[in-house]
Amino acid sequence: MHFSLIPAASTHCSPLTKCNASRNVAIPHSPSRTRHQCSLLKTILYNHRVSNALLKRRQCQQEGGPSHHAPLQAGNGQTKPSPFPSFENGINWYCYTVLGLLFLTDFTPFGSSISGGGLFALALVQWAVFMLPTVYWISQSGWPTKRLLLGENPLPNSKWLLIGSLLGVGLFAFVRTAIAIKSGVPLSEAWLSWSSQEGSSSFGLPVQRGEAADASQALELWLGTAVSPAICEELLYRGFLLAALQQPLRQPPQSDRTQPILSRTDAVLVAGVLFAATHLEPSQFWGLSLLGFGTGGVAMLSGSTLPAILCHLTYNSSAVALVLLAKGG
Repeated sequence: MHFSLIPAASTHCSPLTKCNASRNVAIPHSPSRTRHQCSLLKTILYNHRVSNALLKRRQCQQEGGPSHHAPLQAGNGQTKPSPFPSFENGINWYCYTVLGLLFLTDFTPFGSSISGGGLFALALVQWAVFMLPTVYWISQSGWPTKRLLLGENPLPNSKWLLIGSLLGVGLFAFVRTAIAIKSGVPLSEAWLSWSSQEGSSSFGLPVQRGEAADASQALELWLGTAVSPAICEELLYRGFLLAALQQPLRQPPQSDRTQPILSRTDAVLVAGVLFAATHLEPSQFWGLSLLGFGTGGVAMLSGSTLPAILCHLTYNSSAVALVLLAKGG
């Protein structure tokens, strides 16, 4: 039989023991009771170890989770590049983009071609001067190129593709109607007549009255002013820039601040305004801002830039359709 010492105040008097309040007394224990106490102690220790393990696992997930705020350590002890561009990276990219566009339009032969509606020059500038260098910078920085350009859900549900397509047409109709109301032009006349001056200034599309465009000219106009800008600009603005605007000012280890500068909604609004300002056309600013808000919103909600591309494409395609009608007028 086993004995253990316990305080007398916590014992119960029995014929087997003699109670004494001033000293410890020996309480006999049966082997079964001892085994039960050992089992209970093992259970407590096991639960304690499990709780500590779960706590450590949760801390590791928070540090290396979707926020990507914790710096990654390379095998040689050096800090790896941040998985995402910072807010500062996005703003720097935008500044260089606008400065580069200003330089091209004001100090190079491309300026007259772009302003005069040179479709080949426009597409060349979009892809060779802005898109490809940005993709190269993203890859060299160690950032996920596909995630930044296409979103976290590259192939969204088909409903988002439909929403993006219809949203572009709706935004174009709204902007066109608002321009007519502001100008004091009757809506019927505004939609049935499309002057070359109004079409060029309002949507930045080359319009020349005369003979109707043939199929090759219409295809060139559509590819140069609708398809190419929709793909290129949405990948850059609703892909790269929108993702960067939702990050901290600087990523660790350059900064200890891990909170994003802008919320999701603010990032959409800021990206839309910056997108409109890039076109350097005051008359287009508010209409393009609405387009930027719409494409940014659908990209944010769907997690993909594909609905934003379709929204931009249908918006521009609606303008191209009126331009083609005007050419035959």
